[in-house]
Amino acid sequence: MQALKEHPDCCFILSAGDNSDDGQNEAQWNGVFYGLRGIVESIPLIMCTGNHDNRGYLKYSPTPVGKFYINHADLFDQKFEYSYPRNGPSGYETENFSFDYGNAHFSVLGINAQEITGEWLYNDLHKSDKTWKIGAYHFPIYPVMPEGVNDDSYPHLKRGIEEGRLDVLFSGHEHSFARTFPIKDEQLYDKPSQGTVHYIAGNAGENIYCSNCQKVWHSAFYPQEEPIGLYAVAEIDNSVMKITAYTTDGRTADEFIIDKEADIIKPFALAPVYKHTKMTYKGRMLELEARGMYCIKKDGVWFAAFPVLVQGIGGKVIKTPEKADVTVYKRRAVFILGSDVASTDRGDVKLSHPVFSNNGQLYVAVLDAAKIFDMHWRYAERNNFIEFNCQTEEKPLI
Repeated sequence: MQALKEHPDCCFILSAGDNSDDGQNEAQWNGVFYGLRGIVESIPLIMCTGNHDNRGYLKYSPTPVGKFYINHADLFDQKFEYSYPRNGPSGYETENFSFDYGNAHFSVLGINAQEITGEWLYNDLHKSDKTWKIGAYHFPIYPVMPEGVNDDSYPHLKRGIEEGRLDVLFSGHEHSFARTFPIKDEQLYDKPSQGTVHYIAGNAGENIYCSNCQKVWHSAFYPQEEPIGLYAVAEIDNSVMKITAYTTDGRTADEFIIDKEADIIKPFALAPVYKHTKMTYKGRMLELEARGMYCIKKDGVWFAAFPVLVQGIGGKVIKTPEKADVTVYKRRAVFILGSDVASTDRGDVKLSHPVFSNNGQLYVAVLDAAKIFDMHWRYAERNNFIEFNCQTEEKPLI
């Protein structure tokens, strides 16, 4: 209510999911709308679904038992079937829909069947001739959680987000605030025409999660570990959009402006471009841990001081100048200087290239290390760093 008192000309409210705690129980929705009395009677509420909206209990009272998640927001779809445009992908219309307001097109995405949703998003955005294209999707593509993953989202939604050309994608899920540089194809840019800004504002209440980390892709960040809520107000004036994030105690957490005609974002912030190829893990730059231990490209093949990376993320490494015994995510491998064979907990593995030493550290072909430890990797050419990511939210050393 305080936010609406501060901004009485608000045209509608857009949520980024988790509108309820257990959305498959009707009592939860009764509570949601009881709490929204005096608001939703006159201001449209646009709801994006989150994982909690897909959650329920086999028996809800007097004590909830039998927690479950479903792959289709059944109760949400039933209750709000005619609340939103039925223009989403077949079978998932209520969870996914789009609409126009002024010179902006809004695409609201559910969290289910992303392979279907991604194709729908691409087509939906391509059909729009509006100046602004804005999306809402619950799970952040570029998370703040140190252990955050995006493998269930980004591969399916990438084409829609980037080729469909969303200007801004609002996300929730993580109880924190962050804003990225414009991003396309996992490269970080400066100008709004070059990519999509991913905007996380996931704690409108005071539900604190102490699991926040500024990543290389975040141009603005606030961990929000104070007992306060946060909300954002978007204002569009022709080719200029301003988005301001406020805390519920009256402070401004962030303000940024996209000017399409000038092709600038204010406040100005340059995406990093590194002279030497550095390493990141789940978006966190390994600076102190890997200082001077840059990745090396030899004959078209990338090599990294992989034992250093594992040490830096909390894995177990026993090193000598000639050998590194590496354990992380329940997997183990021993790399030996000059050898093209690694001894692993699943047997010997033939490496594509022998291990070599540089600055006193053992270097392993990135492709080999990633394969042995079931990691993904990619090279951000514009920014000159290699990103490693194991698609699990488990801790590196268990």
